[in-house]
Amino acid sequence: MNKKRQILDVFYRKSEEFEDAGDLDKAIAWIDKAIAIYPNDAEIWAVKGQYLIRDQKFEEAIICFDRAIELSPQFATDYMKCCNRAFCFQELGKFEEAIEALNKAIEIDPNHSEDWYNKGHCLRKIGKFEDAIVCFDKAIEMDPNDIGSWTWLKDD
Repeated sequence: MNKKRQILDVFYRKSEEFEDAGDLDKAIAWIDKAIAIYPNDAEIWAVKGQYLIRDQKFEEAIICFDRAIELSPQFATDYMKCCNRAFCFQELGKFEEAIEALNKAIEIDPNHSEDWYNKGHCLRKIGKFEDAIVCFDKAIEMDPNDIGSWTWLKDD
């Protein structure tokens, strides 16, 4: 393991200790220390984004995921980064942006029924009901026990 990775691992492990103890502020502070030393490390920016999601700081999380993608374009094809961005956009009520991120996640891995459900939910929120039905049908096709897709009409 190279020296940079060893140093980042120390910061990451310390941040995990605080996260496990329920102190997200201190966990994020440790990640910020790592970013101060290695500001061009895409992975550490993505970790910060995940902590910010847990802390319900969605706009800040999106900034971190975008920074990770800017630093390392392969993060743009990472399934979880796309899903995390989509989740943040959904929580902020930015459904068009969420759909874009979900489209990318579906492009990477089209076999997750939850992504199809979430896309249908976002499409329904912006009034694209026919497109939403297609997504819900796809989710049900993949997971017939997906209650959310079966009851989408009742979901606000």
